[in-house]
Order: sequence, then structure tokens, then C-alpha cells
Amino acid sequence: MEMKPSEILQSYENAQYKTKQIGILAELNACSKDEITEILKEMGAELPKRKYQKKEEPAKEPEKKEWEDPELLPEPREIPQSIQLVLYERLDVLDAKIKEYTQGKENAEKEYMEIVEFLKLK
Repeated sequence: MEMKPSEILQSYENAQYKTKQIGILAELNACSKDEITEILKEMGAELPKRKYQKKEEPAKEPEKKEWEDPELLPEPREIPQSIQLVLYERLDVLDAKIKEYTQGKENAEKEYMEIVEFLKLK
């Protein structure tokens, strides 16, 4: 919820088209229209009567995941050797940066602990 219930109520009451405002508030707050309606009821708002019955949605068939259906997997492709070389070189650079960072972190932690220990002795 992005908005407080009091803000939702105020926005709803100030709206010219109240039914549309419920949908707008639901989008703004990343929730369902029913949740906004419940908040408005709790806050004592007068809601318009529904002119229709809410339809029950039929159960959806779950979508297949890529790893569940081999037909959904992309076709294997051959990566040109020149591109592979560039990518392997980039991996080496990144690996060196990671090692440098890790070593620097270890050195900083060691120095920190040495200073803490020195201060405890004095």
C-alpha cells in the first residue's frame, strides 16, 4: 500500500467518477479493486451499488516453465570463437577485480582488528 486509508478515502470522495476512481486507486497502490473497496467500507465511505454480479474466473491452466517443456527451450546456438575469446578475457578481468577486492577487504579487516587489539592493551 502506497497510500494511507485516509488518503484513499479523501481521493475517492473528491473524485467525480467514483467507480473509476476505485480502479485508479488500486493501480496506484498495487492492489486489487476489492482491497480498495474494503478499505473504503472500513473508512465509512458510501459505495455505489453494483449493477452486475462479479463473474468467477475459470481456473487457469498453469503455464509451463522452460525447464518443464523442452519445446520451449531456445535452440542451441554456436557462439563464434572470436566472441568466446572476448568474453573469456572479460571474465579474467572480472575475476582479478573480485580477488583484488577480496584481498583488500581481508587486509582492511586484519588492520582493523590489530588496531582494536592495540587499543585494548593501552
